[in-house]
Amino acid sequence: MIDANQTPKEYYSGFGVKRYSIEWLHLERGLDDPFVQARQTRPNSTTLTPNRDIDYVLTYGIKVLNISTLGPNYPCTSDHLGIIFDVDIASYFASSYSDIPVNL
Repeated sequence: MIDANQTPKEYYSGFGVKRYSIEWLHLERGLDDPFVQARQTRPNSTTLTPNRDIDYVLTYGIKVLNISTLGPNYPCTSDHLGIIFDVDIASYFASSYSDIPVNL
């Protein structure tokens, strides 16, 4: 996860994606954006400020089933919203995992 503090407007220049920006890292290294993967769009904001999408989770080779931002964390104050996501555990471990037995 990356606290990038970089809005989409800040990583583009008149010539395209700025070198060494978060979007450049995303594209250059072939990383996936789980928000786009699961929802086909980025959130409006990852902070308490509307239209301030500055925090990212970038993955590689992991199928994300769902992703969302959490509400503000009180009483601890932060201007960032938490990000939570579910991954396809079978794809993460290349289908080599076993169920944990639960004794109720």
